[in-house]
Amino acid sequence: MLRFYLRLLLLLLLVGLLAVWGVGIWSERHFGPSTQAYFHELTRGMVFELRERLAPLPRAQRPAALAALQPHHGWHLSLRRGAPEGLQAAELAQLAAHGFVQRQEHELLLVPLDADHRGGDWLEVRWPTEKGPGSGNWLLLIIVPVVAAMALALLLWSGLLWRDLRRLRRQSQRLAAGELGSQVTLSRYSELRGLGEQFNTMSRETAAMVEQQRALTRAVSHELRTPVARLLFELQLLRQAADAAQREALIDALHDDVGELDRLITELLNLAQLEQRQQRPAPGRLLAGPWLQGLLAQTAREAGRPELSLELVLPPEPGLELVLHERLLKQALLNLLRNAARHARARICLRLEVLAEGWRLSVEDDGPGIPPQARERVLQPFVRLDEARDRASGGVGLGLSIALRVAQWHDGRLWVDEAALGGAALRLQWPRPA
Repeated sequence: MLRFYLRLLLLLLLVGLLAVWGVGIWSERHFGPSTQAYFHELTRGMVFELRERLAPLPRAQRPAALAALQPHHGWHLSLRRGAPEGLQAAELAQLAAHGFVQRQEHELLLVPLDADHRGGDWLEVRWPTEKGPGSGNWLLLIIVPVVAAMALALLLWSGLLWRDLRRLRRQSQRLAAGELGSQVTLSRYSELRGLGEQFNTMSRETAAMVEQQRALTRAVSHELRTPVARLLFELQLLRQAADAAQREALIDALHDDVGELDRLITELLNLAQLEQRQQRPAPGRLLAGPWLQGLLAQTAREAGRPELSLELVLPPEPGLELVLHERLLKQALLNLLRNAARHARARICLRLEVLAEGWRLSVEDDGPGIPPQARERVLQPFVRLDEARDRASGGVGLGLSIALRVAQWHDGRLWVDEAALGGAALRLQWPRPA
């Protein structure tokens, strides 16, 4: 902490010195001429009076007259013979214009008393140099308390900042050690409050993600156990089968179980890809009507239920286009339609709505519906409300989870509602691109 404080203090002092130096140069450049003119106006009356008193006198009487005038002036008055050394062109111009020369940042005035500037007398009027009580240390007396106050304030500020940094470091170490969900508590006046809130959000999301992965791993283990157990049992029966018909039936059962495993692994891979949102593909445009009609036709073929009616409801706008990632949203919609086909009695309705902020697709059926208390849970991986029925119809319990991830890919959302047909309505909504 001491090294951190000393670095800050040194930086502050360096910046202060540079600022003072820069302001001095800038003020001299911008205010120098006006300051010189102002000082000339202040002193020209005194110079005129001194010249009027001393110039008419003979050179021998001037020292005595000057000594008599000195007590009445705060400036130091002295005489010199001959012109001052090193008169510059600018000083000669000043002499011609004002009758005297200013030197040493206005601390010295040189006034000629005779017409012969080179050999005549010159009056030197000098700013008093005697030091009164504390006058020599006035700048130090100002700077030292100011710097001390700044150093104390900086020490207090850096101490509070360092305390919060240590808290953040401790919680980061706990998070790295496996204490997921670690939270840091900072004052609302802390300079690091925003960083602390971001850390807490990251910690919560990390804990939720890890817990989700653990739950998914447990669910996958559970889901794999059943088909693998059936495969082992069927293989054992296959060894003991006596006739060809029994072997053929067991081989068909093995084929079905392998197909179930293949579907499960495919869905798991799709879900894993959607969980990684780092590389988001660019959306494209497509005509809504033909695309949605094709999805309904594919669903009808896969369902194999001639009695099932699939209806498409579109807005009256002709040539309506959607902005989406076609492959991902096709996968999500097919999952929703397949889910509806498994549960619908006779009707499925796919409805498209154009909203001010985006689009909404609703898949409605006339099945038994989903109870309100289960509408959020059913979107989680491997959740089946009707376990036996879903397994018999080929569902692996990941279709709605994948649709949810696709909606999130599009910065949208998926939720379960009650359909006008009496069953469940799954609504997928996503915004227009910025």
